[in-house]
Amino acid sequence: RLQNALHSLLAIKPNVPEAEVLTGIKISNERDLAKAAEILYGDGVRNVFISLGARGVHVYDGTDHETIPCMPGPIVNTTGCGDAFISASGYALLCGMTARKAARFGLVASSLCAQTALAVNPAMTPPRILSILKQNAN
Repeated sequence: RLQNALHSLLAIKPNVPEAEVLTGIKISNERDLAKAAEILYGDGVRNVFISLGARGVHVYDGTDHETIPCMPGPIVNTTGCGDAFISASGYALLCGMTARKAARFGLVASSLCAQTALAVNPAMTPPRILSILKQNAN
């Protein structure tokens, strides 16, 4: 059902198997990953984030491709990490960040989510995420 709505999406974050279904191609390597992202972009999705699990996220917004690794940190629970990523990266996009900056913003939110057994880490706030990004930029 999503296939007919891709053109109206600001962003999408499928994992590799979901991206394979949406694009009709088998993703076996980086070239396949880039092609899948380009297909989703060509279908109208403005910001493509393909989740690579523990490897991070592949980002494409019609310009260059980039795979951004996960933020290091303790992992207590991974439930909700994908939700934290897409909600935080969507927020970042709506605030005017580029896809790459939004992906990094989302990866920090995902990392904060993983650090607690709570469904939502109370430390997961935009100022805290920006502070972590600033610390890791150096």
